Amino acid sequence: MEFPFLAPVLALRDKTLLPTVDQLLEYSLDRLEQTASGGIAVESQMTHRLAARTEIVFEPKIEHHQLVQKAVEQASKEDLVRADRNLGKTAFSTSLLLPKKYGWIAAYSAATLFDPKKKDLDFLTLCLPEWPEQKVLVLADAGVTLILGSDYVGEVKMSFLRLAMYHCKKQGGLGLHAGSKHVKLNTGEKGVLFFGLSGTGKTTLSTHDLFLREPEKSVVRQDDIVLWQPDGQALGTEQNFYVKTEGLGPQTHPGLYKACVSDKAMLENVELKNSIPDFSDTSRTTNGRAIVFRHDLPNTDDQVDLRKVDVIFFITRRRDIVPAVAKLSSEQAAAFFMLGESVETSAGDPTRAGQTKRVVGFNPFVVGNPADEGNRFLELLQKSGAQAYLLNTGRVGEKINITADVSAKLVEQIVRDNATWKPDADWGYFVPDKIGGLEMSALDPQQYYAPAAYKEKINALKAERKAWLDKFSGLKPEIVNAINWKT
Repeated sequence: MEFPFLAPVLALRDKTLLPTVDQLLEYSLDRLEQTASGGIAVESQMTHRLAARTEIVFEPKIEHHQLVQKAVEQASKEDLVRADRNLGKTAFSTSLLLPKKYGWIAAYSAATLFDPKKKDLDFLTLCLPEWPEQKVLVLADAGVTLILGSDYVGEVKMSFLRLAMYHCKKQGGLGLHAGSKHVKLNTGEKGVLFFGLSGTGKTTLSTHDLFLREPEKSVVRQDDIVLWQPDGQALGTEQNFYVKTEGLGPQTHPGLYKACVSDKAMLENVELKNSIPDFSDTSRTTNGRAIVFRHDLPNTDDQVDLRKVDVIFFITRRRDIVPAVAKLSSEQAAAFFMLGESVETSAGDPTRAGQTKRVVGFNPFVVGNPADEGNRFLELLQKSGAQAYLLNTGRVGEKINITADVSAKLVEQIVRDNATWKPDADWGYFVPDKIGGLEMSALDPQQYYAPAAYKEKINALKAERKAWLDKFSGLKPEIVNAINWKT
Protein backbone atom coordinates (compact mmCIF):
# COMPACT_ATOMS: atom_id res chain seq x y z
CA MET A 1 0.00 0.00 0.00
CA GLU A 2 1.92 3.03 -1.26
CA PHE A 3 -0.45 5.70 0.09
CA PRO A 4 1.19 7.67 2.93
CA PHE A 5 -2.10 9.07 4.25
CA LEU A 6 -3.20 5.49 5.02
CA ALA A 7 -0.28 4.89 7.40
CA PRO A 8 -2.48 5.65 10.47
CA VAL A 9 -4.94 2.95 9.37
CA LEU A 10 -2.16 0.37 9.19
CA ALA A 11 -0.78 1.55 12.52
CA LEU A 12 -4.25 1.14 14.01
CA ARG A 13 -4.38 -2.42 12.69
CA ASP A 14 -1.01 -3.30 14.15
CA LYS A 15 -2.18 -2.54 17.69
CA THR A 16 -5.64 -4.09 17.35
CA LEU A 17 -6.59 -7.29 19.19
CA LEU A 18 -6.77 -10.44 17.04
CA PRO A 19 -9.22 -12.85 18.76
CA THR A 20 -10.52 -16.23 17.60
CA VAL A 21 -13.89 -16.58 15.88
CA ASP A 22 -15.41 -18.03 19.09
CA GLN A 23 -14.14 -15.05 21.05
CA LEU A 24 -15.57 -12.65 18.47
CA LEU A 25 -18.98 -14.24 18.99
CA GLU A 26 -18.63 -14.05 22.77
CA TYR A 27 -18.17 -10.29 22.53
CA SER A 28 -21.64 -10.07 20.95
CA LEU A 29 -23.66 -12.56 22.99
CA ASP A 30 -26.26 -9.92 23.78
CA ARG A 31 -27.01 -9.65 20.04
CA LEU A 32 -27.15 -13.37 19.27
CA GLU A 33 -29.98 -15.88 19.55
CA GLN A 34 -29.59 -19.64 19.35
CA THR A 35 -31.78 -21.59 16.96
CA ALA A 36 -33.52 -24.83 17.88
CA SER A 37 -30.86 -26.81 16.03
CA GLY A 38 -27.95 -25.06 17.73
CA GLY A 39 -27.13 -22.48 15.06
CA ILE A 40 -27.03 -18.75 15.75
CA ALA A 41 -29.08 -15.82 14.51
CA VAL A 42 -28.70 -12.05 14.63
CA GLU A 43 -30.70 -9.02 13.54
CA SER A 44 -28.64 -6.21 12.08
CA GLN A 45 -29.87 -2.63 11.96
CA MET A 46 -29.03 -2.47 8.26
CA THR A 47 -30.56 -5.16 6.04
CA HIS A 48 -28.87 -4.42 2.71
CA ARG A 49 -25.76 -2.91 1.16
CA LEU A 50 -25.31 0.86 0.83
CA ALA A 51 -25.06 0.64 -2.96
CA ALA A 52 -26.25 4.21 -3.58
CA ARG A 53 -23.86 5.55 -0.92
CA THR A 54 -20.76 3.72 -2.15
CA GLU A 55 -17.98 5.87 -3.64
CA ILE A 56 -15.14 4.20 -5.53
CA VAL A 57 -12.03 6.35 -5.70
CA PHE A 58 -8.90 5.88 -7.84
CA GLU A 59 -7.20 9.21 -7.13
CA PRO A 60 -8.01 10.25 -3.55
CA LYS A 61 -8.69 13.94 -2.96
CA ILE A 62 -8.23 15.98 0.19
CA GLU A 63 -11.79 15.21 1.35
CA HIS A 64 -11.03 11.48 1.18
CA HIS A 65 -7.85 12.00 3.21
CA GLN A 66 -9.89 13.93 5.76
CA LEU A 67 -12.55 11.26 6.02
CA VAL A 68 -9.92 8.57 6.58
CA GLN A 69 -8.34 10.75 9.28
CA LYS A 70 -11.69 11.26 11.04
CA ALA A 71 -12.47 7.55 10.86
CA VAL A 72 -9.09 6.65 12.37
CA GLU A 73 -9.59 9.23 15.13
CA GLN A 74 -12.99 7.74 15.97
CA ALA A 75 -11.70 4.14 15.74
CA SER A 76 -8.85 5.02 18.11
CA LYS A 77 -11.44 5.79 20.80
CA GLU A 78 -13.06 2.36 20.38
CA ASP A 79 -12.14 -1.01 21.83
CA LEU A 80 -11.27 -2.57 18.48
CA VAL A 81 -10.87 -6.15 17.29
CA ARG A 82 -9.71 -7.49 13.97
CA ALA A 83 -10.14 -10.59 11.83
CA ASP A 84 -7.42 -11.63 9.39
CA ARG A 85 -8.40 -14.10 6.70
CA ASN A 86 -7.46 -15.26 3.22
CA LEU A 87 -9.76 -14.68 0.27
CA GLY A 88 -9.32 -17.88 -1.73
CA LYS A 89 -6.75 -20.46 -0.76
CA THR A 90 -3.90 -18.46 -2.28
CA ALA A 91 -5.35 -15.28 -3.82
CA PHE A 92 -5.49 -12.32 -1.40
CA SER A 93 -5.05 -11.61 2.32
CA THR A 94 -7.66 -9.51 4.16
CA SER A 95 -7.99 -7.72 7.47
CA LEU A 96 -11.17 -6.37 9.08
CA LEU A 97 -11.15 -3.84 11.94
CA LEU A 98 -14.28 -2.92 13.92
CA PRO A 99 -15.49 -2.20 17.46
CA LYS A 100 -15.37 -5.18 19.82
CA LYS A 101 -19.11 -5.20 20.55
CA TYR A 102 -19.73 -5.86 16.84
CA GLY A 103 -17.53 -8.95 16.93
CA TRP A 104 -20.34 -11.00 15.38
CA ILE A 105 -19.84 -9.13 12.08
CA ALA A 106 -16.19 -10.17 12.04
CA ALA A 107 -17.10 -13.75 13.03
CA TYR A 108 -19.72 -14.06 10.29
CA SER A 109 -17.41 -12.55 7.69
CA ALA A 110 -14.47 -14.71 8.76
CA ALA A 111 -16.61 -17.83 8.44
CA THR A 112 -16.88 -17.31 4.67
CA LEU A 113 -13.12 -17.05 4.14
CA PHE A 114 -9.98 -19.12 4.76
CA ASP A 115 -7.37 -19.29 7.50
CA PRO A 116 -4.82 -16.48 7.06
CA LYS A 117 -1.56 -17.08 5.22
CA LYS A 118 1.75 -15.47 6.11
CA LYS A 119 1.95 -12.85 3.38
CA ASP A 120 1.73 -9.10 2.94
CA LEU A 121 -1.67 -7.55 3.52
CA ASP A 122 -3.73 -6.96 0.35
CA PHE A 123 -7.06 -5.55 1.55
CA LEU A 124 -8.12 -3.76 4.72
CA THR A 125 -11.63 -2.78 5.80
CA LEU A 126 -12.42 -0.46 8.71
CA CYS A 127 -16.07 -0.81 9.77
CA LEU A 128 -17.65 1.73 12.14
CA PRO A 129 -21.35 0.84 12.42
CA GLU A 130 -22.24 3.77 14.70
CA TRP A 131 -20.90 6.49 12.40
CA PRO A 132 -23.53 9.24 12.19
CA GLU A 133 -23.76 9.09 8.39
CA GLN A 134 -23.98 6.13 6.03
CA LYS A 135 -21.17 5.83 3.51
CA VAL A 136 -18.84 3.28 1.95
CA LEU A 137 -15.55 4.65 0.66
CA VAL A 138 -13.51 2.31 -1.57
CA LEU A 139 -9.90 3.31 -2.21
CA ALA A 140 -9.53 0.90 -5.09
CA ASP A 141 -5.81 0.87 -5.80
CA ALA A 142 -4.87 1.10 -2.12
CA GLY A 143 -7.07 -1.88 -1.26
CA VAL A 144 -8.77 -0.05 1.62
CA THR A 145 -12.51 0.29 2.35
CA LEU A 146 -14.28 2.36 4.99
CA ILE A 147 -17.76 1.11 5.96
CA LEU A 148 -19.48 3.84 7.92
CA GLY A 149 -22.92 3.60 9.50
CA SER A 150 -23.67 -0.04 8.59
CA ASP A 151 -23.62 -3.32 10.51
CA TYR A 152 -24.65 -5.51 7.54
CA VAL A 153 -22.40 -8.55 7.01
CA GLY A 154 -22.86 -8.44 3.23
CA GLU A 155 -21.21 -5.01 3.13
CA VAL A 156 -18.08 -6.39 4.78
CA LYS A 157 -18.08 -9.49 2.59
CA MET A 158 -18.28 -7.45 -0.61
CA SER A 159 -15.66 -4.95 0.56
CA PHE A 160 -13.09 -7.69 0.06
CA LEU A 161 -14.63 -9.45 -2.95
CA ARG A 162 -15.10 -6.17 -4.86
CA LEU A 163 -11.40 -5.39 -4.50
CA ALA A 164 -10.38 -8.95 -5.33
CA MET A 165 -12.21 -8.74 -8.66
CA TYR A 166 -10.63 -5.38 -9.46
CA HIS A 167 -7.09 -6.43 -8.58
CA CYS A 168 -7.54 -9.72 -10.45
CA LYS A 169 -8.36 -7.64 -13.54
CA LYS A 170 -5.24 -5.51 -12.97
CA GLN A 171 -3.21 -8.74 -12.97
CA GLY A 172 -4.55 -9.89 -16.35
CA GLY A 173 -7.50 -11.99 -15.20
CA LEU A 174 -11.12 -11.13 -14.51
CA GLY A 175 -13.23 -11.33 -11.37
CA LEU A 176 -16.63 -12.81 -12.12
CA HIS A 177 -19.93 -12.71 -10.25
CA ALA A 178 -20.61 -16.36 -11.02
CA GLY A 179 -21.14 -19.75 -9.43
CA SER A 180 -18.88 -22.63 -10.42
CA LYS A 181 -19.07 -26.41 -10.42
CA HIS A 182 -17.00 -29.40 -11.46
CA VAL A 183 -18.90 -32.01 -13.44
CA LYS A 184 -17.44 -35.50 -13.65
CA LEU A 185 -18.92 -37.67 -16.41
CA ASN A 186 -18.07 -41.12 -17.68
CA THR A 187 -16.82 -39.39 -20.83
CA GLY A 188 -14.64 -36.81 -19.07
CA GLU A 189 -14.68 -33.78 -16.78
CA LYS A 190 -16.03 -30.26 -17.31
CA GLY A 191 -15.65 -26.98 -15.45
CA VAL A 192 -18.88 -24.96 -15.54
CA LEU A 193 -19.69 -21.32 -14.68
CA PHE A 194 -23.16 -19.88 -14.01
CA PHE A 195 -23.81 -16.14 -14.30
CA GLY A 196 -27.09 -14.62 -13.14
CA LEU A 197 -28.68 -11.72 -11.30
CA SER A 198 -30.49 -12.16 -7.99
CA GLY A 199 -33.53 -14.42 -8.18
CA THR A 200 -32.73 -16.00 -11.56
CA GLY A 201 -31.59 -19.43 -10.33
CA LYS A 202 -27.79 -19.11 -10.16
CA THR A 203 -27.55 -20.71 -6.72
CA THR A 204 -30.13 -23.36 -7.63
CA LEU A 205 -28.17 -24.48 -10.70
CA SER A 206 -24.75 -24.07 -9.08
CA THR A 207 -25.78 -26.49 -6.33
CA HIS A 208 -27.97 -28.86 -8.41
CA ASP A 209 -26.78 -32.45 -8.79
CA LEU A 210 -27.85 -32.43 -12.49
CA PHE A 211 -29.48 -35.84 -11.90
CA LEU A 212 -26.04 -37.50 -11.91
CA ARG A 213 -25.33 -40.68 -9.97
CA GLU A 214 -22.03 -42.27 -9.00
CA PRO A 215 -19.54 -42.63 -10.51
CA GLU A 216 -20.76 -39.48 -12.29
CA LYS A 217 -21.19 -36.42 -10.08
CA SER A 218 -21.68 -32.66 -9.98
CA VAL A 219 -19.56 -30.92 -7.34
CA VAL A 220 -20.11 -27.34 -6.16
CA ARG A 221 -17.03 -25.14 -6.21
CA GLN A 222 -18.37 -21.60 -5.61
CA ASP A 223 -21.70 -19.83 -5.22
CA ASP A 224 -20.81 -16.16 -5.76
CA ILE A 225 -17.40 -14.92 -6.95
CA VAL A 226 -14.60 -16.57 -8.94
CA LEU A 227 -11.33 -15.15 -10.25
CA TRP A 228 -10.70 -16.22 -13.85
CA GLN A 229 -6.96 -16.40 -14.45
CA PRO A 230 -4.99 -15.91 -17.70
CA ASP A 231 -3.91 -19.57 -17.46
CA GLY A 232 -7.55 -20.70 -17.60
CA GLN A 233 -8.14 -21.51 -13.92
CA ALA A 234 -11.18 -20.10 -12.12
CA LEU A 235 -10.04 -19.62 -8.53
CA GLY A 236 -12.58 -19.81 -5.74
CA THR A 237 -12.80 -17.04 -3.16
CA GLU A 238 -14.91 -18.41 -0.28
CA GLN A 239 -14.94 -21.64 1.70
CA ASN A 240 -18.55 -21.23 2.89
CA PHE A 241 -21.56 -19.56 1.31
CA TYR A 242 -23.65 -16.49 2.20
CA VAL A 243 -27.04 -17.35 0.72
CA LYS A 244 -30.36 -15.57 0.45
CA THR A 245 -32.95 -17.48 2.45
CA GLU A 246 -36.19 -16.05 1.08
CA GLY A 247 -38.54 -18.91 0.11
CA LEU A 248 -36.21 -21.73 1.14
CA GLY A 249 -38.02 -24.90 2.09
CA PRO A 250 -37.45 -28.65 2.46
CA GLN A 251 -39.39 -29.31 -0.75
CA THR A 252 -38.10 -26.49 -2.96
CA HIS A 253 -34.38 -26.60 -2.00
CA PRO A 254 -33.91 -29.61 0.31
CA GLY A 255 -30.10 -29.66 0.40
CA LEU A 256 -29.72 -25.92 0.88
CA TYR A 257 -32.56 -25.78 3.40
CA LYS A 258 -30.96 -28.53 5.51
CA ALA A 259 -27.68 -26.60 5.56
CA CYS A 260 -29.48 -23.39 6.60
CA VAL A 261 -31.03 -25.05 9.65
CA SER A 262 -27.96 -27.02 10.72
CA ASP A 263 -26.18 -26.54 14.03
CA LYS A 264 -23.43 -24.57 12.26
CA ALA A 265 -25.65 -22.16 10.28
CA MET A 266 -25.17 -18.45 11.00
CA LEU A 267 -28.37 -16.54 10.22
CA GLU A 268 -28.78 -12.82 9.60
CA ASN A 269 -32.17 -11.08 9.56
CA VAL A 270 -34.12 -14.35 9.47
CA GLU A 271 -37.32 -14.53 11.50
CA LEU A 272 -37.41 -17.20 14.22
CA LYS A 273 -40.62 -18.81 15.44
CA ASN A 274 -40.03 -20.69 18.70
CA SER A 275 -36.33 -20.62 17.78
CA ILE A 276 -37.05 -22.27 14.41
CA PRO A 277 -36.08 -20.30 11.27
CA ASP A 278 -39.09 -19.24 9.21
CA PHE A 279 -37.76 -18.42 5.74
CA SER A 280 -41.24 -17.62 4.46
CA ASP A 281 -41.62 -14.65 6.83
CA THR A 282 -40.19 -11.63 5.03
CA SER A 283 -42.10 -9.02 7.03
CA ARG A 284 -38.86 -7.33 8.09
CA THR A 285 -36.81 -7.90 4.93
CA THR A 286 -36.75 -10.10 1.84
CA ASN A 287 -32.97 -10.15 2.22
CA GLY A 288 -32.62 -12.70 5.00
CA ARG A 289 -29.24 -14.43 4.83
CA ALA A 290 -27.49 -17.54 6.08
CA ILE A 291 -23.84 -18.49 6.16
CA VAL A 292 -23.88 -22.19 5.38
CA PHE A 293 -20.87 -24.42 5.70
CA ARG A 294 -19.57 -26.18 2.63
CA HIS A 295 -19.71 -29.67 4.09
CA ASP A 296 -23.33 -29.21 5.18
CA LEU A 297 -24.26 -28.91 1.51
CA PRO A 298 -24.67 -31.93 -0.73
CA ASN A 299 -22.41 -32.23 -3.78
CA THR A 300 -19.36 -30.56 -2.22
CA ASP A 301 -15.77 -31.46 -1.43
CA ASP A 302 -12.82 -29.50 -0.05
CA GLN A 303 -11.86 -27.90 -3.37
CA VAL A 304 -12.87 -24.37 -4.43
CA ASP A 305 -10.96 -23.89 -7.69
CA LEU A 306 -11.74 -24.97 -11.24
CA ARG A 307 -8.69 -26.16 -13.14
CA LYS A 308 -10.31 -25.10 -16.41
CA VAL A 309 -13.52 -23.44 -17.60
CA ASP A 310 -15.24 -25.49 -20.32
CA VAL A 311 -18.88 -24.37 -20.31
CA ILE A 312 -20.51 -21.03 -19.41
CA PHE A 313 -24.20 -20.28 -18.86
CA PHE A 314 -25.66 -16.78 -18.75
CA ILE A 315 -28.92 -17.14 -16.81
CA THR A 316 -31.72 -14.74 -17.64
CA ARG A 317 -35.32 -14.81 -16.49
CA ARG A 318 -37.24 -13.38 -19.44
CA ARG A 319 -40.93 -14.13 -19.93
CA ASP A 320 -41.56 -13.70 -23.63
CA ILE A 321 -39.43 -14.29 -26.74
CA VAL A 322 -36.10 -15.48 -25.33
CA PRO A 323 -35.68 -19.24 -25.96
CA ALA A 324 -35.04 -21.71 -23.16
CA VAL A 325 -31.43 -21.97 -24.31
CA ALA A 326 -29.23 -20.61 -27.10
CA LYS A 327 -25.67 -21.41 -28.16
CA LEU A 328 -23.36 -18.39 -28.55
CA SER A 329 -20.19 -17.61 -30.45
CA SER A 330 -17.39 -16.15 -28.33
CA GLU A 331 -18.17 -12.61 -29.57
CA GLN A 332 -21.89 -13.11 -28.90
CA ALA A 333 -21.02 -14.41 -25.44
CA ALA A 334 -19.07 -11.22 -24.72
CA ALA A 335 -22.09 -9.20 -25.91
CA PHE A 336 -24.47 -11.07 -23.60
CA PHE A 337 -21.92 -10.74 -20.80
CA MET A 338 -22.11 -6.97 -21.29
CA LEU A 339 -25.90 -7.06 -21.53
CA GLY A 340 -26.12 -8.86 -18.15
CA GLU A 341 -29.79 -9.19 -18.88
CA SER A 342 -32.79 -10.40 -16.91
CA VAL A 343 -35.97 -9.02 -15.39
CA GLU A 344 -36.29 -7.63 -11.91
CA THR A 345 -37.60 -10.16 -9.38
CA SER A 346 -39.03 -9.90 -5.88
CA ALA A 347 -35.58 -10.94 -4.64
CA GLY A 348 -34.22 -7.69 -6.06
CA ASP A 349 -36.67 -4.78 -6.11
CA PRO A 350 -40.29 -5.97 -5.61
CA THR A 351 -41.61 -2.60 -6.84
CA ARG A 352 -40.01 -3.22 -10.26
CA ALA A 353 -40.71 -6.96 -10.54
CA GLY A 354 -41.07 -8.00 -14.18
CA GLN A 355 -39.23 -5.00 -15.62
CA THR A 356 -36.11 -5.47 -17.72
CA LYS A 357 -32.86 -5.20 -15.80
CA ARG A 358 -29.31 -5.09 -17.19
CA VAL A 359 -26.05 -5.18 -15.22
CA VAL A 360 -22.66 -5.50 -16.97
CA GLY A 361 -21.24 -8.96 -16.33
CA PHE A 362 -24.27 -9.74 -14.15
CA ASN A 363 -22.02 -8.03 -11.61
CA PRO A 364 -23.11 -5.06 -9.46
CA PHE A 365 -19.55 -4.75 -8.11
CA VAL A 366 -17.58 -3.76 -11.22
CA VAL A 367 -14.72 -1.36 -10.45
CA GLY A 368 -13.35 0.65 -13.38
CA ASN A 369 -14.42 1.01 -17.01
CA PRO A 370 -17.20 -1.54 -17.78
CA ALA A 371 -15.98 -1.90 -21.37
CA ASP A 372 -12.72 -3.33 -20.05
CA GLU A 373 -14.75 -6.15 -18.47
CA GLY A 374 -16.26 -7.20 -21.80
CA ASN A 375 -12.99 -6.92 -23.69
CA ARG A 376 -11.13 -8.97 -21.09
CA PHE A 377 -13.95 -11.53 -20.97
CA LEU A 378 -13.68 -12.06 -24.75
CA GLU A 379 -9.91 -12.42 -24.50
CA LEU A 380 -10.09 -15.04 -21.75
CA LEU A 381 -12.99 -16.88 -23.38
CA GLN A 382 -11.17 -17.22 -26.69
CA LYS A 383 -8.01 -18.34 -24.93
CA SER A 384 -9.92 -20.94 -22.91
CA GLY A 385 -11.94 -22.40 -25.79
CA ALA A 386 -14.99 -22.55 -23.49
CA GLN A 387 -18.48 -22.72 -25.03
CA ALA A 388 -21.10 -20.22 -23.81
CA TYR A 389 -24.89 -20.45 -23.70
CA LEU A 390 -27.82 -18.18 -22.88
CA LEU A 391 -30.21 -19.96 -20.49
CA ASN A 392 -33.72 -18.65 -19.81
CA THR A 393 -35.20 -19.73 -16.47
CA GLY A 394 -38.39 -17.69 -16.84
CA ARG A 395 -41.19 -18.34 -19.32
CA VAL A 396 -41.54 -18.96 -23.03
CA GLY A 397 -44.32 -17.14 -24.82
CA GLU A 398 -45.53 -15.59 -21.55
CA LYS A 399 -47.21 -18.96 -20.81
CA ILE A 400 -44.82 -21.89 -20.44
CA ASN A 401 -42.85 -21.89 -17.18
CA ILE A 402 -39.33 -23.22 -17.43
CA THR A 403 -38.91 -25.15 -14.20
CA ALA A 404 -35.65 -25.61 -12.32
CA ASP A 405 -35.63 -29.29 -13.26
CA VAL A 406 -36.01 -28.46 -16.96
CA SER A 407 -33.14 -25.97 -16.75
CA ALA A 408 -30.98 -28.51 -14.90
CA LYS A 409 -31.79 -31.13 -17.54
CA LEU A 410 -30.79 -28.73 -20.30
CA VAL A 411 -27.51 -28.05 -18.50
CA GLU A 412 -26.84 -31.77 -18.01
CA GLN A 413 -27.42 -32.65 -21.66
CA ILE A 414 -25.38 -29.69 -22.92
CA VAL A 415 -22.46 -30.60 -20.66
CA ARG A 416 -22.73 -34.12 -22.09
CA ASP A 417 -22.55 -32.63 -25.63
CA ASN A 418 -25.87 -34.33 -26.27
CA ALA A 419 -27.52 -31.59 -28.33
CA THR A 420 -27.96 -30.55 -31.94
CA TRP A 421 -28.43 -26.94 -33.01
CA LYS A 422 -29.91 -24.85 -35.79
CA PRO A 423 -29.35 -21.16 -36.64
CA ASP A 424 -31.79 -18.52 -35.44
CA ALA A 425 -32.37 -16.05 -38.28
CA ASP A 426 -33.41 -13.18 -36.01
CA TRP A 427 -30.44 -13.13 -33.61
CA GLY A 428 -27.58 -14.99 -35.31
CA TYR A 429 -27.06 -17.42 -32.46
CA PHE A 430 -28.06 -21.11 -32.47
CA VAL A 431 -31.17 -22.61 -30.88
CA PRO A 432 -31.70 -26.28 -30.03
CA ASP A 433 -33.04 -28.75 -32.54
CA LYS A 434 -32.75 -31.63 -30.09
CA ILE A 435 -31.39 -31.80 -26.54
CA GLY A 436 -31.26 -35.29 -25.07
CA GLY A 437 -34.74 -36.65 -24.69
CA LEU A 438 -36.42 -33.27 -24.23
CA GLU A 439 -39.19 -32.15 -26.54
CA MET A 440 -37.99 -28.68 -27.54
CA SER A 441 -40.91 -27.52 -29.69
CA ALA A 442 -42.90 -26.53 -26.59
CA LEU A 443 -40.02 -24.22 -25.62
CA ASP A 444 -39.92 -22.42 -28.99
CA PRO A 445 -41.23 -18.87 -28.37
CA GLN A 446 -42.24 -18.27 -32.01
CA GLN A 447 -45.20 -20.62 -31.82
CA TYR A 448 -46.90 -18.51 -29.16
CA TYR A 449 -47.16 -15.30 -31.21
CA ALA A 450 -48.62 -14.22 -34.48
CA PRO A 451 -45.76 -13.46 -36.94
CA ALA A 452 -46.30 -9.69 -36.85
CA ALA A 453 -46.46 -9.59 -33.03
CA TYR A 454 -43.35 -11.76 -32.76
CA LYS A 455 -41.42 -9.50 -35.13
CA GLU A 456 -42.51 -6.42 -33.21
CA LYS A 457 -41.17 -7.90 -29.97
CA ILE A 458 -37.92 -8.92 -31.67
CA ASN A 459 -37.36 -5.40 -33.03
CA ALA A 460 -38.16 -3.78 -29.68
CA LEU A 461 -35.70 -6.03 -27.83
CA LYS A 462 -33.00 -5.43 -30.45
CA ALA A 463 -33.40 -1.67 -30.04
CA GLU A 464 -33.07 -1.97 -26.25
CA ARG A 465 -30.01 -4.19 -26.45
CA LYS A 466 -28.26 -2.09 -29.10
CA ALA A 467 -28.85 1.11 -27.12
CA TRP A 468 -27.37 -0.53 -24.02
CA LEU A 469 -24.22 -1.77 -25.77
CA ASP A 470 -23.69 1.56 -27.52
CA LYS A 471 -23.29 3.22 -24.10
CA PHE A 472 -19.88 1.67 -23.46
CA SER A 473 -16.97 3.60 -24.88
CA GLY A 474 -14.01 1.39 -25.74
CA LEU A 475 -15.95 -1.84 -26.16
CA LYS A 476 -14.49 -3.84 -29.05
CA PRO A 477 -16.62 -3.48 -32.21
CA GLU A 478 -16.67 -7.24 -32.79
CA ILE A 479 -18.59 -7.56 -29.52
CA VAL A 480 -21.18 -4.92 -30.43
CA ASN A 481 -21.57 -6.32 -33.96
CA ALA A 482 -21.79 -9.97 -32.88
CA ILE A 483 -25.59 -9.81 -32.63
CA ASN A 484 -27.73 -9.60 -35.76
CA TRP A 485 -29.19 -6.09 -35.44
CA LYS A 486 -31.10 -6.22 -38.73
CA THR A 487 -34.81 -5.56 -38.20
